[in-house]
Amino acid sequence: MPPKRRGVLPLILGLICMFVLAPGIFFGGVAYGSKGLLNTVREVPTTPPGGTVELGANSTMVIMVDVGAATGTSFESQTGQPSQACVVLGSDGATIGMEASGPAFRAAFDGRQYESGGSYTSSTAGTYTVTCGSNPAKLLTGDTAAKVGGKTIGVIVGAFIIATLFGLLGVVLTIVGIVKMVRSGRERREAVYGGQPPYGGQPPYGGQPPFGGQQTYGGQQTYGGQQTYGGQQTYGGQPSYGQSSDASQPYAGPPTYGTPPPPANYPTAPPPPPSGYGTPPPPPGSGSGTGTPPTSG
Repeated sequence: MPPKRRGVLPLILGLICMFVLAPGIFFGGVAYGSKGLLNTVREVPTTPPGGTVELGANSTMVIMVDVGAATGTSFESQTGQPSQACVVLGSDGATIGMEASGPAFRAAFDGRQYESGGSYTSSTAGTYTVTCGSNPAKLLTGDTAAKVGGKTIGVIVGAFIIATLFGLLGVVLTIVGIVKMVRSGRERREAVYGGQPPYGGQPPYGGQPPFGGQQTYGGQQTYGGQQTYGGQQTYGGQPSYGQSSDASQPYAGPPTYGTPPPPANYPTAPPPPPSGYGTPPPPPGSGSGTGTPPTSG
C-alpha cells in the first residue's frame, strides 16, 4: 500500500492564516478602533480658538483640530509628531509642552476633517486656554482622552502586530506543507513503480510471456508461432538441423562427429624425361647439319 499523502493540512492552515486570519484581524482591529474613536469624539463639544477647559492635577488632554470639510467616514493612524501645533496656557500664563508620545492620527466624520493636535498633561489643577491657530478643536479630557490616546490607538496597533504574526505563521506552514507534499509524492511513486519492470522491458524468467502470446526458448513458441532448436520448427517453417527436407523420407538423424575422413590418394610427381629428349637443333651454318647451303648464282 502506498504511503499516505502528507503536507495537505499544514498547507491549508498556512493559506488560511495568510489570506483569511491575518487580513481579517488587521481590518477588524482597525474597524473596531475607528468605530470606538468616532463614537467617543462625537460626544465631545467643539471649542473655538482661545477657548478654555478645566483640568485637574496631572490630567491628560488630547486635542483634535478641525481643519475643514470632508466627505465620508474614515480614520488613519499616522507616525511621527502631530501635524497641527497648538498652544496650551495655564491660569498663571505658563505654557504646557506637548508630549512626545502623543497620538498622531487623521479622522473624518460628520462632514468634518480632524487632525491630531497633540497630547498635553497639566501639572496643577486649574483653567487652561487652548489655541490652535484660527481653527476650532475638540478637547478630549479625562476618560475620553484615555480612550482615544490609549485604548483606541492601542487596539489598532495591536491588531497590526497580531495580523503580522499570523501572516508569518502562514508563510511557515505553507512552506512546510509544500515540502511534505513533494516528499510524500516521491515516496508514493517509488512505492507504486519501484518493483515493476521498466517500460518496454521483459518480465523475469518464469513470468508471463511477452506481448502477443509468444514464448521463449525451451520448447515454447517464439514470435510468429515458430519454434526453436530441439525438435521445434524454426522461423518460416524450415526443418531443423538433421531433418530431411522431404516429408516422405524418415528422419536420418544427425551425423556422427569425431571420425575423420580417409586421406585423399593424390598422384605422385611424373618421371623425368629421357636423355637428349627435347635438345634444340644447332643453329644454321654451324657445320653440323647434313644439307649444303645454296650458292649465289
